[in-house]
Amino acid sequence: MRFAIEKINNSSSLLPNVTLGYEIYNTCSESANMYATLSILAQSGQHHVEVLSNFTHYQPKAVALIGPDSSHFTLTTAAILSILLMPEISYEASNEMLSLKRAYPSFLRTIPSDRLQVEAVVLLLQEFRWNWIAMVGSDDAYGRNGIKTLHEVVAKNDICAAYQGIIPTKGGASSPELKEMVRVLVRTGVNVTVVFSNVDSAKDFFDMVVQENVTEKVWLGTEAWSLASAVWSIPGIHSIGTVIGLSVKQAKLPGLEEFESAHVNSEKNNIATCAPDLGADGRGGGSSSNESTSQGCNQICTRCHSLTSAPQTFDIWTSFNVYSAVFAVAHGLHHLLGCCLGACSKDKVYPWQVSGSWGRAPLSLVQE
Repeated sequence: MRFAIEKINNSSSLLPNVTLGYEIYNTCSESANMYATLSILAQSGQHHVEVLSNFTHYQPKAVALIGPDSSHFTLTTAAILSILLMPEISYEASNEMLSLKRAYPSFLRTIPSDRLQVEAVVLLLQEFRWNWIAMVGSDDAYGRNGIKTLHEVVAKNDICAAYQGIIPTKGGASSPELKEMVRVLVRTGVNVTVVFSNVDSAKDFFDMVVQENVTEKVWLGTEAWSLASAVWSIPGIHSIGTVIGLSVKQAKLPGLEEFESAHVNSEKNNIATCAPDLGADGRGGGSSSNESTSQGCNQICTRCHSLTSAPQTFDIWTSFNVYSAVFAVAHGLHHLLGCCLGACSKDKVYPWQVSGSWGRAPLSLVQE
């Protein structure tokens, strides 16, 4: 997201003389997701959201939102943002329900709906004539709705789902419930299992599959985990049989890896600059002025320390989805502010206007 915004802000053709600002929130829990949503809906300088009968001229802190990544959190966020018709573009929330415009009128995404993924799974099953299967899903909106839709579609195509289960979240890979689930799955005698799951639950599930010494089976993976290193790094994972996974079409983003490396090196240099000056005894703090400088420097280091480690291998397809989402907003603003005429206006922008501007902007990357 930062890479895309900096590229737009340095562009002379897209939003010329307009600088995009942003805030990034970690939606690591239900409460964090709600806090982030309400925070961007507040007006600048305020810490509350006014309840109005008409939000036409209500100007929140942001005019658009990118994310969140999960369908579970997005269902909540999209419902709240629809009140103001604030455009929300998710790069990973694939739940089919989010395509209902009556419920989520301002929601868009740069990832296909799970309905398309289900249809792809069924085509795969038909291609290999696998008509007796099992299906398991993660205990969230993604997994539950995914296997529900899959069950409906396979039934119409003469494919029998002999077993259907939800991966328990409590206890992780050592959960007694998960162990019993895998054992029941094996007792059905099914050789082909569709795993419609998020990464964390898929990791727990396959940890248990390996522990139970399940081999020579076929596993069909959804895009959420099929290429995840967290799953493929499980010791013994290569003994479970054959895995066929679906993934979103990948696209290379030239300059992204260099952008990441440059920022990581910059943060490392900050840490090196901030290193306290140790005294001869190795404990530091020779004079009072050195102690003062060291203390202030440590405060800076504390703030940037978490950014100094080398970045993990990023999901390139997700990166492109985020990149596309940011550029979709930028193109919408470009048309809304009249930038096509040569000079962008500096008028106030309301969220519903950004949504409306997409009727004129060429946004083939945004999928409903």
